[in-house]
Amino acid sequence: MKLARGHFDQMQNEDGALRVRGWMFVPELPLSEFRVSIDGTPRQTCTPTPRDDVLAAYPTLPHVRRCGFDFLLDDLPTSGRIEIEGRHDGSRVARLRSLFRTDLDVVVPAPPGNLLARTIASASAAYYRAEGLRAYSEFKNAVERHRPLSSVKRMLDWGCGPGRNTVHFLRDPDVPEVYGADLDRDAIAWCRANLKDGTFEEAPTEPPMPFDDAFFDLVIGCSVFTHLGAHRQRTWLAELHRVLAPGGLLVASVHGDFAVDLHFRGLGPLRRRIERLRWAVRGFVDLGEDSRLDRAAPPGYYRAVFQSRRYTMRAWSGAFEILDYIPGGMQAHQDLVVLRRPA
Repeated sequence: MKLARGHFDQMQNEDGALRVRGWMFVPELPLSEFRVSIDGTPRQTCTPTPRDDVLAAYPTLPHVRRCGFDFLLDDLPTSGRIEIEGRHDGSRVARLRSLFRTDLDVVVPAPPGNLLARTIASASAAYYRAEGLRAYSEFKNAVERHRPLSSVKRMLDWGCGPGRNTVHFLRDPDVPEVYGADLDRDAIAWCRANLKDGTFEEAPTEPPMPFDDAFFDLVIGCSVFTHLGAHRQRTWLAELHRVLAPGGLLVASVHGDFAVDLHFRGLGPLRRRIERLRWAVRGFVDLGEDSRLDRAAPPGYYRAVFQSRRYTMRAWSGAFEILDYIPGGMQAHQDLVVLRRPA
């Protein structure tokens, strides 16, 4: 199976059926068909539909113009697992996976537009809900490769924003206490008003956070290290080590080799060659400030960062034991790293 880039744009109830829309592509070759399966059972197929928005984001890959999928599924259970399989010349080559819920638009409140833009760079509440559920399922799968989620008594969603992923852990009976922390005070205020089963705290731009030592059994970080420079990564790794109990897990995403390869494909030939050489030597690229957080973060704080698997394994292994590295494990773009504080 090849790593594929893609998203679920929508998982929404439509007159008793579930509308599932999105897109997926493989950088190396075009996809000729999509097949959707529910709980392992194939249900429908469709041919790829045009997605000029995806082509605009990846103009050096002309075959991605036709990478959309659209399914309307009826007679479903209220929840389960969904897989979109991408095929090339009759062969299965890639897939997107997630949990699904037919009541997603009911159980997940959507934040206002300014918070949507900071979180997902989109105004689509349907996309916010669908990809939040997907991220939750990916975090849950990564955790349960190493310990049952039911063994987690208290967890932290570090960089929770308006609770896109947190809300699903709040709905999960296996986790009794769910906390969220973020430096965006507007997002934290919204979580406190709308996700009342959780505990939400403003996070400082520099440690410490307002939590006791060894307070959590699990910390997740979705696209947080992707926006921190090398020095701040080291600082926050030390802080997360402090708030984790011995034996506790940290599961965090990074922009790894797959993400940086897609970035390099958008450069001119000479620049691409130079950047690839730098990447081979350093394994860490800071592209500069990311303005998405607007005034929620100090100027220069929020970065656009890529790091190789080799760099991450070396730089993150000081205080933690690295249990797992999952390429493309977070939303078919970022890699997931599973770390454990030694007992």
